Amino acid sequence: MTAPNMSLKSVIQTAYDIPRRIHHGDESAVTGVWNLLLNHYFNQRDGFVHRSEDKVEGGYVDMSSYQWVVRPNQPRRVRTPFLVTQCKRTARENDKATWAEGFDQLKRYMRHMVAQHPWRHPQYGIIAVGRYVEFYKWDAAKSVPVLYAGRDLKESGQGAQLLWLDADELERTYRFREKEEWVGTYRLIYFDRSSQAYRLSGIAHLADPIETFFKAPIDRNQACIGLTNRDPSGLVRYHVQNVALWSSSLAKPVDWREFAFAVHASCWSLTLRFVDADVENHLYSILAVSLKRMTELHSEEFPVWDSWTKKRRAQDPFRIPVIGRLIEECKRRRAEPAPALRRSSRVRSRIPRLNLPCDILCLILDRLDYLSVRRFCQAVHCPPMDSYWRGRAAPHLLELDEIRHEDLDWRHLCLEIEKLRRSSESFWTRDRTLKILRHNKDAYLRNLKKAQPLTPKDVINHIQYGVGRDAAFNRVFKYPDEFN
Repeated sequence: MTAPNMSLKSVIQTAYDIPRRIHHGDESAVTGVWNLLLNHYFNQRDGFVHRSEDKVEGGYVDMSSYQWVVRPNQPRRVRTPFLVTQCKRTARENDKATWAEGFDQLKRYMRHMVAQHPWRHPQYGIIAVGRYVEFYKWDAAKSVPVLYAGRDLKESGQGAQLLWLDADELERTYRFREKEEWVGTYRLIYFDRSSQAYRLSGIAHLADPIETFFKAPIDRNQACIGLTNRDPSGLVRYHVQNVALWSSSLAKPVDWREFAFAVHASCWSLTLRFVDADVENHLYSILAVSLKRMTELHSEEFPVWDSWTKKRRAQDPFRIPVIGRLIEECKRRRAEPAPALRRSSRVRSRIPRLNLPCDILCLILDRLDYLSVRRFCQAVHCPPMDSYWRGRAAPHLLELDEIRHEDLDWRHLCLEIEKLRRSSESFWTRDRTLKILRHNKDAYLRNLKKAQPLTPKDVINHIQYGVGRDAAFNRVFKYPDEFN
């Protein structure tokens, strides 16, 4: 099994299991784990290269990581260093001198890395000592690496084997987005008794499916990745049975305030964008209508259990990995013109040129599908018309605002997206999620205007004590007064 084909769960478990089994794990064992991790998340397909024992000025780096990227005014992609990794043996996990030595090495090697290229770009460093790790980012103003995610030792109070980072940073990236991986990143909507209101948690990763508790950061602006058997500070915790509200295993009535509701982090990002940017101030309303809608999903329009195999193959609805790779490809195409555009001027002069106003040409293109457009553009010389292709791609490209001013091949991007929509299942989850959100949005806005809006308490108690369609899920409990 190659690293790029391993599941996220396998990689994380391997990363923490190998050093644990090696009682006196030497440096090569730790380096091997990080080599596995880096090649999984920064793989060759995306233009990344990792070199072990890389000779640089001042010594040998345990691992240097590079990416081939397009730089301004450069005819081709340039190898750009972005990460230095220093590894130490497991036996020295609690040795302060070892951590200090690693930092000195990192500072020296990162300074060399920064000096290699004049272009400003983020540069990072990792110090891994056995099972523990520190993450650094280069501070150009101070010319030193600055710690931005510390090792989770006892003094940090945040529990072992967890990587803490900014939630926005995680949501901006295409990492953790591959098939069957994105479903493991979630947020919790839970009732906070201290404020007597619903709150949204940060992003967590359900790395171990046999865990009996869902754990997520209390701070909605934080994210944590990894495994932990402890209950560190900064996490909210709910038993898995109280998250699976519709589980038939509920054997006794449960106070509605004890339930939490897991939502995929990607689906919540789409909710903020397509339902209401202010929805987090009205969590009770969106939760109530969503729960009510879930009880109605056993219809032909929204089958819950049908197409299960198709759902397992589905892509992340918010950050589709193939779109991320396509955007990078289109940047390279603009920097490195296709062979057809590198023909001699004599050959190019034979291609007929349409002397049509752009608005007329756009009307013609509007009537052609992606295959016909390609043939049309091969037969005649079409001007770039980036604004037209941006507008044509806009309905299906959620990333448009982020790349609107990028110098890339917009025609190729637009036509490849149309091809994907016609010939693959890449957009299946996005389309399905947006269809559900459109239904929920109307109900959510109507509920806000009601004098007595529907609340999660109403829906939860109806599910537990009301009469449902399926006799197996009917609740026959008497509603306890203390649950009011």
